[in-house]
Amino acid sequence: MMKKLLTERLKIPLYQDRYLPRKLKIGIAVPPNNDVDVFINDIALIAIIENNQIVGYNIAAGGGLGATHGNEATYARLASILGFVDTEEKVLKAVYEIITVQRDFGNRSDRKLSRLKYTIDKLGIDQYRAEVEKEPGSALSRPESLNLNKEKTVTGGSGIMKGNGFIPCS
Repeated sequence: MMKKLLTERLKIPLYQDRYLPRKLKIGIAVPPNNDVDVFINDIALIAIIENNQIVGYNIAAGGGLGATHGNEATYARLASILGFVDTEEKVLKAVYEIITVQRDFGNRSDRKLSRLKYTIDKLGIDQYRAEVEKEPGSALSRPESLNLNKEKTVTGGSGIMKGNGFIPCS
């Protein structure tokens, strides 16, 4: 009885009868700040702001810094922008579909090549986007223009960390 209960609880529609091939990281940035380096994540959500209100998100996928020394098949890659969505429901649907495409097309035979960035490069960005948009309600609009800071600013303690230097505050 306990085994049946656990089996039923572990069934998650997103995963079906299998898990994702590898970990999946999601980063969120609210311009002009990009303190999380959003484009190094598997999925990146970049808020689009108009009149101090978030009106939607550009969605990017396929970032990652990991590479295996001596293995030229592995590499670092910045996420590619897939498109724009304008409602919370569409954001959740797009993220769900990105994960579903990774579940269905991700490499399970070689752990070093199982991240989302390799799936996108294997399929090509246009085919990957088409796979994400296959389900009804998951169409992405043309991406909005971005205005993200290129230098990282972190406050704390008695100063501000800016880029690679520390500026004392008095």
